[in-house]
Amino acid sequence: MRVSRSLTIKQMAMVASVSMAFVLVFCTILLFHFVQQSRFTTATQLESIARSVREPLSAAILKADIPEAEAILSRIQPAGIVSRADVVLPNQFQALRMRFIPERPVPVTVTRLFELPVQISLPIYSLERPANPQPLAYLVLQADSYRMYKFVMSALATLVTAYLLLVLMLTVALTWCINRLMVRPLRRIARELNDLSQQERLGHQLTLPRLHHDDEIGMLVRSYNRNQQSLVRQHDELSIQSTRFPVSELPNKAFLLAMLEQTVARPQSAALIVVACETLQDAAGVLKESQREMLLLTLVEKLRAAIPPQMVLAQVSGYDFAILADGLAEPWQAVTLSKQVLTIINERLPLHGLQLRPYASVGIAMFHAGLSAEQFYRRAVSAAVTARRKGKNQIEFFDPEQMEKAQRRLMEEHDIMTALDNQQFAIWLQPQVACASGEICGAEVLLRQRQADGSWSLPPSLIERIESCGLIIPVGYWVMEEACRQLAAGKAGDYAAAVGQCFPAPAAGTRPRRGDAKADRPLPHRPGHPHPRGDGELPDGRSAGCDGAVATAARGRGTDCAG
Repeated sequence: MRVSRSLTIKQMAMVASVSMAFVLVFCTILLFHFVQQSRFTTATQLESIARSVREPLSAAILKADIPEAEAILSRIQPAGIVSRADVVLPNQFQALRMRFIPERPVPVTVTRLFELPVQISLPIYSLERPANPQPLAYLVLQADSYRMYKFVMSALATLVTAYLLLVLMLTVALTWCINRLMVRPLRRIARELNDLSQQERLGHQLTLPRLHHDDEIGMLVRSYNRNQQSLVRQHDELSIQSTRFPVSELPNKAFLLAMLEQTVARPQSAALIVVACETLQDAAGVLKESQREMLLLTLVEKLRAAIPPQMVLAQVSGYDFAILADGLAEPWQAVTLSKQVLTIINERLPLHGLQLRPYASVGIAMFHAGLSAEQFYRRAVSAAVTARRKGKNQIEFFDPEQMEKAQRRLMEEHDIMTALDNQQFAIWLQPQVACASGEICGAEVLLRQRQADGSWSLPPSLIERIESCGLIIPVGYWVMEEACRQLAAGKAGDYAAAVGQCFPAPAAGTRPRRGDAKADRPLPHRPGHPHPRGDGELPDGRSAGCDGAVATAARGRGTDCAG
């Protein structure tokens, strides 16, 4: 952006115009003052001359001696001031006139403007004054108008010169001061803002000029910087709280929470359905970006077609959707809608030569009085997570007890793992005696836990808690591994030494972790020693694949296991 008219030129023209106007008024006043002073001086001189000849002239007029009067008037020394002297009778009759200087023309405008010529009228009385004297005549002296005209022109020329010089000096001085004080800082600010690139505009900060910390320019800079900071904060907030999700352009989580705030503020029934589409998550590392976007848009169109127009469809994450169904009062209505959504999602979807059959999990939360928007949303998400754990295309309602169960499950898992770490578990070998020979032919492995009083026992619900936490395979694997290790470590026929012993759990670094059910690590077997045999008790019908895994682990360690 270019400047067509500089601020320097504009302010210089303005300063020059204002200076010319004010100096013109000042010089005009000075001109009239000088002319008035000159008129006063001229009138004073004329009066002095008139008084010097008044008495002789009065005697001559009283005697009616006209030649004597003319002689008296001729003795007046004009000195370039008096141009004419007249004697006028009281009846305005001009008795005498004497010209000393020939009259030269003076412009009428100057004559009218400055009231030229300058003249005085002095009454002439008789020497013997009666009680009520009357003037015999009037002596009228007139100054030279041309002389006054030359004075006016000289004063005018001087004042015009002074006027131009004053205007020039004031214009230059004021322009320089204004330029230094205002124009230059503003020009630097304007150029800095004009040279900003598109990327630097947001959040740009101006530098405060050195001499303008406490004036309007400083306030302008500080206000601009403060507004820029506010814009940056607003931009960040808008970026974080954008109301639309990319690609699908559906309302995002922030927008959904805002609508949920309105929903909970109104006493009406509503349901929130969260659809967790695992297919989108699985496709993240398989399909290309364009294919994933096409898959997402296709699923969005299907979801829009499955729900009524008055319901709101939102995308709360890259793989999860939410349906805000206002007016749904009964759970069966939400279930029916969820089944329709799953049916349309499960339809075969051709995508660039691929035949996909998407699947999803649905969580439903019904609105109840007293719930906040965040709690309402979390309940639906929790139900969706529960449905996902149960398998594909499952529908789950949120139950307040689910949260307590989940917390209890986490605490139980933590307690079991902590007990293993702190060697709170031990295995007991209960002997098995052959009835025919009376000899110990084997041992039964028993799991025990240290109690608060230091004793060892098996709590009634320990196995159930281990199984509910999903730790039955790691714990069972550890039990069999420890039993097999202890049995295999002895020599043949030495089982009696090991039977009835308590073997605490090893340190945390040596026991298997959760999910570590590999049975391909056989213990070294001593040649010439028979394989020991042990019986292990497994929970009946509790773990479908546990017995096979444990038996494989036992055989891998050189021990026969009979379930």
